[in-house]
Amino acid sequence: MPVEEILERHGKKLAYLQPYFRAAASGAEFERAWTAAAEEPSLSPQERSLLCGFGKGFGATDVQGQQSHFSLYEEMVRRELSDAEENYQKKGKLYQMLGVCAGAVLALVLV
Repeated sequence: MPVEEILERHGKKLAYLQPYFRAAASGAEFERAWTAAAEEPSLSPQERSLLCGFGKGFGATDVQGQQSHFSLYEEMVRRELSDAEENYQKKGKLYQMLGVCAGAVLALVLV
């Protein structure tokens, strides 16, 4: 099955792929359209790098090569998710306390 058809069937609801669909609809080739998705500003630099790398190998090899490619990127995404969760655990409380302190300061200024 062509890569474009796979994305059409399974990727329409993914917000970060919307730039791909817009570029593809305007006639851009797969690589250019995929690069548009990889440059989505809502993604972190690490996520952009992963998405870009994934797209370079997506559909470029036989079935066995694709299985290896997917497995590799699945593991890389799992590590990225684990790092993001760890970062959230470390910094989440800090941001909550900053919000509470800012609210207290604002209340004092208004009084």
